[in-house]
Amino acid sequence: MGNIEERKKGGIMNKKKIVVGLMIVVFSCALVGNSFAFGGMKGKHYDLKKKLSKKIKCILQMEEKLELNEKQVNKIKALELEAKKEIIRAEAEIEILGLDIKTKLHEDKINVKEVNKLIDEKYEFKKKKAKTLVNGIAKLKAVLTKEQTQKLKEYWKECKKQKKSGMADCKPGSRMWDSGYGQMMKDKMCPPLNAGK
Repeated sequence: MGNIEERKKGGIMNKKKIVVGLMIVVFSCALVGNSFAFGGMKGKHYDLKKKLSKKIKCILQMEEKLELNEKQVNKIKALELEAKKEIIRAEAEIEILGLDIKTKLHEDKINVKEVNKLIDEKYEFKKKKAKTLVNGIAKLKAVLTKEQTQKLKEYWKECKKQKKSGMADCKPGSRMWDSGYGQMMKDKMCPPLNAGK
């Protein structure tokens, strides 16, 4: 009799070990997937959302220097609003699906097919978010003329050169600061337009 009870306990323990093992594998895959979701840049997480936001802010702050017309400013603002809405929707879906996955993994009996389906849906929204951001960056670049793009790159290059050489030309009161670019460099608002290529 004791032998049968031991086998039952052993069987239950093995099932628990399998469930725990599956949970560890699923969470490990999710963590690894998140860390490589947008690729790396010199070993760091490359945030497309932050990149788009900084580019928009930078360009709008340099509106006068870049000689943006009203139509361009309106396009940039509309693009920003459209991208923000899409990102909010995608992030909400990602969070909801994450909660659903977590709930399913806490059930006594895990339906692996259902969990896998939820994981697939979650990563579809992550892909959609990344594609929205890349599309936003491409549209933003398309709003500027070649001359405006060149002017923006020159401001970036000059200030970067000044900072590298140790000259304090990107500080308040300097020529670069007065051009409107120094503050943005200080705040790291303005990434180069070709960053990440």
